[in-house]
Amino acid sequence: MSCETMGTAGVESADNDGVRLVCGNSCVELLLSPEPLDVRVYDYSGMTVEKRNNITTGVVADGLSEGIYLVSLRGKTINQTYKVKI
Repeated sequence: MSCETMGTAGVESADNDGVRLVCGNSCVELLLSPEPLDVRVYDYSGMTVEKRNNITTGVVADGLSEGIYLVSLRGKTINQTYKVKI
């Protein structure tokens, strides 16, 4: 799987906070997080598509249509939003 990110998301972020997020094949997956996160996936209109609470790994959303999504990661020390293209 691969993830095309836009904005501030990318390798630098993963190197700094230890989070590994991938998307592709119609899904968003959290591969690794150093702490439990609440993860939200929003479509470009702002509607919540999927949410998972208190996870460190796993598929967050599956069966996504092609398009732009926002992926919000919230934890004790991590507060990131990624703009991704599926």
